[in-house]
Amino acid sequence: MPEEYKPSGPYKFPIRRWMSLEKMMLTNYPRLQKDFEKLRRKVSANGKDGKTEEKKKHLEWLLRKGENKKAQITCPYCKKDPVKYFFVKYFFYEKKFVVKESFAFCGKKSCQSDASPGAGSDGAVEVLPVKFSSIDRFTLKKDQKKITRLLKKLFGLNSLKNEDLFRFFSC
Repeated sequence: MPEEYKPSGPYKFPIRRWMSLEKMMLTNYPRLQKDFEKLRRKVSANGKDGKTEEKKKHLEWLLRKGENKKAQITCPYCKKDPVKYFFVKYFFYEKKFVVKESFAFCGKKSCQSDASPGAGSDGAVEVLPVKFSSIDRFTLKKDQKKITRLLKKLFGLNSLKNEDLFRFFSC
């Protein structure tokens, strides 16, 4: 069985030292997904290259950690379990959607019905998991930012410093 990858710190870019893969999870998640696919193809086509292999391993670790994080916010309805899902309420005529912290719930049926914003006459409602991959559901950058802001609240992320984000994903 291969040894599990354990990074010692955030993966910072050589040219832009202020930017890290960890920070990109919150600023440009869809780009990380595309980069990961490119790296995977490059490594499998060209064999092992030190820098490329390290970035691929770190990105793979980060994406996996991001999908397995538990929210820090307790369900506002049962006040027992952490939130696991949130509602997105769409307004088709206005071409927008709404997400709120109060739309988050733990997964119990009673909490889900309490959190449900209900579909209006011109809209629909969707349930998404509290995971970074939920950002990918939206194509417009402004919509992705709206989901990212909600996830930051639900995960209790106050700092965007590279080291703080690395600690968040390492736990």
